[in-house]
Amino acid sequence: MPKFAVLFVAPAAHASRIAVQEHNDVVPVGWAAKLESFQCKDDENFVDAAGYKCSAWSTAEQKAVGAAMGPCDTVQKRMTGQYTVEALEQVQIKCPKSCQSCSTVANFVTTAVKGCEDATGWVDEKSKTCTSWEGWSCDKAASLFKYSIAGQDALLKNCRKSCNICTDADLKALQKSSEPVKIEAYAGAGDNPTFKDAKGYGCATWKITGCDKVSPGYTITDMKTIKANCKTSCP
Repeated sequence: MPKFAVLFVAPAAHASRIAVQEHNDVVPVGWAAKLESFQCKDDENFVDAAGYKCSAWSTAEQKAVGAAMGPCDTVQKRMTGQYTVEALEQVQIKCPKSCQSCSTVANFVTTAVKGCEDATGWVDEKSKTCTSWEGWSCDKAASLFKYSIAGQDALLKNCRKSCNICTDADLKALQKSSEPVKIEAYAGAGDNPTFKDAKGYGCATWKITGCDKVSPGYTITDMKTIKANCKTSCP
């Protein structure tokens, strides 16, 4: 029987539609479309600068939340000398599935955004846990399920995950994560004498190896930072 069969009876499919619709209503304007429009699929027609399709960038290992690099964040050793920064950027844009950028966003929203979790051990005024409310309309607890207004407010505050409530403030972290990274550039002429790259090398090293192509272990941001600080070594 439904969890609230005594108080409210509705077909499961109808109840589900109600829950989904009302969840969409509480998601800030613009966020529902942003999340729904993010499709986890590669461009099947894309061929990168070295002649590889997206599948060449995929790996069986899933990128862990907080991991330093994903499959397309840098080039593999076998691809050394074949990709400019712009070429690697195209791979990341065209191959979100193989690059695991889809799963990274999903994991970020579900596990890293604070304020969207349930309060551990909390029970409502009718002794129901947060998980009992999964799929139900928490914001209708008072009108449909005879809860007090205070009880409904406490439910919405303590069962944010089960009630599918994330506010604009909670999702700003996702928006911030998609913003371009600011590159710290050297204001002077020539090479920055104090600059060290992500691996601790100075500009002189890049004068020997060249800066036009992404090197294994270096991200797009790393390469842009090198060029912004090694103006003589990376003309």
